Amino acid sequence: MASLSALRDALKATITGAIPELHVYDTVPDNAQLPALIVTPRSAAFAEAMGRGVDSWEFELVVLTQYGDPATAQDALDRFVTGSGTASIREAIWNNRSLGLTSTHTYVAAMSDYNARMEIGGTEVVGGKLRCLVLTTD
Repeated sequence: MASLSALRDALKATITGAIPELHVYDTVPDNAQLPALIVTPRSAAFAEAMGRGVDSWEFELVVLTQYGDPATAQDALDRFVTGSGTASIREAIWNNRSLGLTSTHTYVAAMSDYNARMEIGGTEVVGGKLRCLVLTTD
């Protein structure tokens, strides 16, 4: 069964391998190079089935692009949060659902907080969150 650290590393490697222009962080950075994705654990459920045979992990994949012109910023964000395409995070994970690990199944289930504006390291950014579910077994 994959550990939390192994899952974060695998998510980073999978997304970076598929979308090299996206700077992926498996821990929350003090300052992020844009465009960026930050892998953050949200929750976990142990003993999901078969007498503790399945662990279920939920991650928030926080996607950030530089804010400037609203239309340009949203177009940049759209490329990463859409369901398919060369820069689609969802498609990158769908094409490697195991994340290169044994007994692991991963998928992007939802998006929230689209067009959220914030400041990171003095830079105004716009972002959205993808909910990523990972099931791992013994």
